[in-house]
Amino acid sequence: MILAMDKMTSDCIKDLETAIYKMEKDIDAVLQDLSNHEDGDWLFHIRIAETAGNTVLRSIIDQLWEGMRHPIFKTIGERVRLAENARRAVSDHRTILKRIIAGDK
Repeated sequence: MILAMDKMTSDCIKDLETAIYKMEKDIDAVLQDLSNHEDGDWLFHIRIAETAGNTVLRSIIDQLWEGMRHPIFKTIGERVRLAENARRAVSDHRTILKRIIAGDK
């Protein structure tokens, strides 16, 4: 994340804020859907990897999300109540963004 912080622009920060907003909007609309590449959580992590210029991290994130698109992950997610923890994830992402903005490495 340090590499990303050093390269953050106002546009990058806006992209991260938009991703978090999308996460919140999807939670409110009960549309947390990992089946497409418009998932706010995915977008947040992808933007950080892209800003850092880290193609390996980008690939890992894509692979993780691809795994979460399999039907078995939905079943596991329901059992461990992932949807109920979504607001905590949003809070965690907001904390990360605040630290990025503050330059808190």
